[in-house]
Amino acid sequence: MRFSYSKLLLACLAVFLTACSPPKDKGGDAFAQHNKQLQKMDTSDVMAFRPPEEIVRTLGLKKQETRREVVFLQSQGKTSFQTYQRNLLLMLAGRESGWRISPVDAAGDAAQQVLQLREAAARKPSAILLDPLPGPELDVAVAEAVQAGTTIISLGDTVREGVTLVHTPPEAIGT
Repeated sequence: MRFSYSKLLLACLAVFLTACSPPKDKGGDAFAQHNKQLQKMDTSDVMAFRPPEEIVRTLGLKKQETRREVVFLQSQGKTSFQTYQRNLLLMLAGRESGWRISPVDAAGDAAQQVLQLREAAARKPSAILLDPLPGPELDVAVAEAVQAGTTIISLGDTVREGVTLVHTPPEAIGT
């Protein structure tokens, strides 16, 4: 019986390949890991210290959100710049204790953004960061929110009345 070295080599290679598993993602993307941690912080209902059940029942203890909310109303979040803008804002706010950013995407629909602005103002956030879509309905919704005492910071120059305007034309940046 003659044994071929090539068959032996192939058999050994097959055994080694089946024993190997694909490499596990070690989380090399620090930005993605940070975003996962932020999402866990926003959705966790676990208290760091758990008092005894008798005290919880007697005093009626409930977890309360102590961070101040800033609602970020994006005109649309599909481009890489807008995704970067949202993620950078989440990361920067995550470094500051006491702040929570709630991003909302209007997907390019002005009527949807008006509804989102009214819903955000009803939640009484510390501020609303607005990337406005042009439209007269938005001006009315902004005026209503400002009258109700909501601070609105506009990133676009289409909304100017009653808001803090943070806008630089792209032409000015390049000069």
